Amino acid sequence: MNRHHTKHRHEPLALFVGAALLTTVLCPAPVSAQSRDTSVRVSAGAVVDITMRTGRLIVRGIDGSTGSVRASGANYELRSTGVTLTLQSRESSRSAMRDREVDREDTIELDVPRGVRLVVSTLSADAEVRDIAGSVEMRSTSGDLQLTNVSGRTIIETISGDVRTTATRTLLRVKTVSGDVRVREAEGDVELSTTSGDMSVSGAQIGRFVASSISGNVQFDGLFTDDARVQVNTHSGDVSLRLPDGAHGQATLSTFNGDFVPGGAITLLPGNDAARRGRNAQRFAFGTGSSPGLLLDITTFNGDVRLLRGTRP
Repeated sequence: MNRHHTKHRHEPLALFVGAALLTTVLCPAPVSAQSRDTSVRVSAGAVVDITMRTGRLIVRGIDGSTGSVRASGANYELRSTGVTLTLQSRESSRSAMRDREVDREDTIELDVPRGVRLVVSTLSADAEVRDIAGSVEMRSTSGDLQLTNVSGRTIIETISGDVRTTATRTLLRVKTVSGDVRVREAEGDVELSTTSGDMSVSGAQIGRFVASSISGNVQFDGLFTDDARVQVNTHSGDVSLRLPDGAHGQATLSTFNGDFVPGGAITLLPGNDAARRGRNAQRFAFGTGSSPGLLLDITTFNGDVRLLRGTRP
């Protein structure tokens, strides 16, 4: 197999992924940087597992079952077990790195069927994922992550890399330490957690929004559903939430030092949750309509809380 691969190193290599090949390793040898285009046949429900330390990764969902791998300056190893396609980048030798232009970035581009389950792990490599209908899991240490048009469950974890998403569906869950999170055109449930990164979210039909931060600011400028559940918890970060026109419901606010700007008429409800929620916890009602409506649960220590009404001008 290695002799055959060496002889045809400049030709496309077809990999057939199917149940009959469950235990067969189709490409055990690394593909060199000179092999620029490798065709891949992948079943629609396959698991695609990618590991890349440095450089840049681009994954695109496509119609059909035949995709491709394109590498620019990167060495990689491609394997298949029938239900899993694994791509792993390999570090270039020091001499090869010295021979390259300093500003050249190793890039791997992978086209796969839209319905695959995608698992991506990077160290400092930046990663971009587009047009995937299956679930996506991404983990990175310091690389920036960008997703566009992902309709399955999406789980993202990073330490210092920034996260950007556009047009996610179903469930988006992001956890960072110091990276900023920017979510656009989201639908469904959104769960965000960060230590010092800022969060900025827009979308429509958000039925559940959970945001947790120590010092990062939280800004929501989209549209909740009429009965959405919203929970925001910060220490010193400011919170800004936009409510739809005609929205009604209740808000529970707990703050120690922060200011509260309701942005419209509210009614202070009798009693408070001071014993459960802490000092200065109060409950408010806003809008008119049948209960329960929109439920807000906001906790801060030093952060200010601002409610905005209506669509963005």
